Amino acid sequence: MEALAKAVPLDHEFNDDNRSKELKRGRRPDQIPDIGNHEIYWNLGLSYMRMSQYQQALDAYLAMRHLAPTNPDAYLSIASVYLSTGHPEEAGISLLQALLLDSNRAEALRLLVDIYHQIDHEGCSIVMTRASRASIPTARSSIIIFVPPTTASSRCFLKPSSSTWRNKPGKLRFRTTTAQ
Repeated sequence: MEALAKAVPLDHEFNDDNRSKELKRGRRPDQIPDIGNHEIYWNLGLSYMRMSQYQQALDAYLAMRHLAPTNPDAYLSIASVYLSTGHPEEAGISLLQALLLDSNRAEALRLLVDIYHQIDHEGCSIVMTRASRASIPTARSSIIIFVPPTTASSRCFLKPSSSTWRNKPGKLRFRTTTAQ
């Protein structure tokens, strides 16, 4: 872990060097994305998780997400910290983000279903067919997840498109429905 911790300042220096070169080329600061090696932060986060240093792990995973915002592993890693620290709602948000980036992440969907079972004791947030209760989740599952509304008068449901599942096993596509 010591080597990884030493790599972080070097990664920051690389980013700073790139930023100064891009500024000299005439690019505006808001047009220059931060760059770096996201795997440094991923491995650092894993090390911190193994030592139960959850805040440091979260910080490392957030840095990973900043550098690689389309990498679903960043969101799954963040969710693992939240689950380890007893914050299932925050973990659920990260898992949904991971699924939006890569709908083939069965582990993310399984964890999300488990979270909904934990936090929704009345069963209002998730509805499953008989086939999906045997093994959660499968390509034959029909799961509806309630996402808290952005306005008081609307509710949004995510439901896998069954025709998509029949035609392409292993591919998860969401169809959204808004109810008033």
